[in-house]
Amino acid sequence: MKFRNVLITTGFVVSVGVAYITGYNNGIEDMQPKLVAVSNEATDYLKEVRHLNELNKALVDANDYLLEQLERPVYLSDMDVTFNKNFNVAKFRISAYSPYDDRNGINSDGNPNSTATGTKPGPGTFAVDPNIIPYGSEMIILYPDGTVERGRAEDTGGAIKNYRIDVFRHTYASAMKFGIKDATVIWYKQGGE
Repeated sequence: MKFRNVLITTGFVVSVGVAYITGYNNGIEDMQPKLVAVSNEATDYLKEVRHLNELNKALVDANDYLLEQLERPVYLSDMDVTFNKNFNVAKFRISAYSPYDDRNGINSDGNPNSTATGTKPGPGTFAVDPNIIPYGSEMIILYPDGTVERGRAEDTGGAIKNYRIDVFRHTYASAMKFGIKDATVIWYKQGGE
């Protein structure tokens, strides 16, 4: 009689004995159906784990792709830029924040699902100093490389003073990759304010 051990690498170990009859009957025939059933269950479990791992990887890849598409740059030549005649323009220092992925503890005030104005943060959410740019202002950020980001002043933060703006990013890695940039910002309130 020979035994083979099966190792399952999902955080715990299961040892399964599989019996092979070598030509003589010593009473192990009664155990063979049970051992084969356990072996089949282990094989099915391994297939399921492999399938779930592949499915999980596909979902992670799809999610990463969608986040990249949401954060890809838009160029001025691709935009229909319209705004009312009562607008303001100034140079600002722009950084990024990720309230849903607050690894450094400074990207949200304890509730990542709500901005200072009570909205849900997402693409186009900008954190501003409301003494410079009033909440609710429509904003267009013109980066030196020709890319444009459009959004609304809906949030603020402890480091957001004077001519400083934080732009929303989904992940901490995206926010860190964004870095700090100087850009021209156009803002205006609906209704001509």
